[in-house]
Amino acid sequence: MGFFKNYDYFSYFTALGYFTILLLISVYLIATREKKLSPIFFLIIIFTLILCLIYFIRLLNGQKIDYLFFLETAFVGISIVCVVVLVIIYYFYDDVSSKEENENATFEKDLIELSKNEFITEYKINSNQIKKMDSTKYTYACSVYVKEDAFINPTTEYSKRYLFYRKDDVTPANGHGTNFGIRIGDNRGLYIDYSKQIGATTTFGTALIKSNFPVNALTKLFVTVENTVVNIYIDGIILTKQLKLDNLKQPSFTKPIEFGNMPAYLANFSYSNYVIPPTSSIMEYLSKTNSIHI
Repeated sequence: MGFFKNYDYFSYFTALGYFTILLLISVYLIATREKKLSPIFFLIIIFTLILCLIYFIRLLNGQKIDYLFFLETAFVGISIVCVVVLVIIYYFYDDVSSKEENENATFEKDLIELSKNEFITEYKINSNQIKKMDSTKYTYACSVYVKEDAFINPTTEYSKRYLFYRKDDVTPANGHGTNFGIRIGDNRGLYIDYSKQIGATTTFGTALIKSNFPVNALTKLFVTVENTVVNIYIDGIILTKQLKLDNLKQPSFTKPIEFGNMPAYLANFSYSNYVIPPTSSIMEYLSKTNSIHI
């Protein structure tokens, strides 16, 4: 056992070096939220066990109590706690993230012809077709083609002017009664209709997204909602407009996604019950309408 008594400094610097490496890897894992632990991580855990074994052998062999021993004890103790906490955090995060991933879903339709929507009920997206339709984080994406005919003797029925929308569970005496929807106005403006809730009171609002929305042209539209922040992207990954809508009301689980009824088309339409960041590949996908004749 004399071997262990002669290596106080070696043991001390080994503990210090281990703790430093463990700290760096811990920061890396937490910062990147890696879902697979590196083999290096397991090697360090094994090294911890060996270090602890040496430490306890020296302790049982009558290790001299000095300041180096106290430092070593502190580093070994902190290292063990860090390993245990990190493993617990990792597996807890992995369980939560796996559950969230299982609930994330996207519903897609290649082509929605809004001029036929009055007679085709299959365009509706009901709560039994996708999970978490009451999520406060969601994404809409599509390519929009609005015919110029939409502004010749336009319909006066409010709901028919929507590209897509969800009704609120409160029906107002006056107003649109929409929880969230994107609509084309008479002046070719692109509007967002929404509802807010403060306590038991529901109110409804409207905001202009873009004036002079293109007609007789395919326009890519990408909308994300994250709690109270709405981001709208038109024809690219550069943010077109951001709205901070305090107290934006949570969608009702039972209300379907519906579509308007006017001379317009939605190509490559999708709804996701989580936020998807816009990317160049997504915008490229929205542009692929070669097989759709509109």
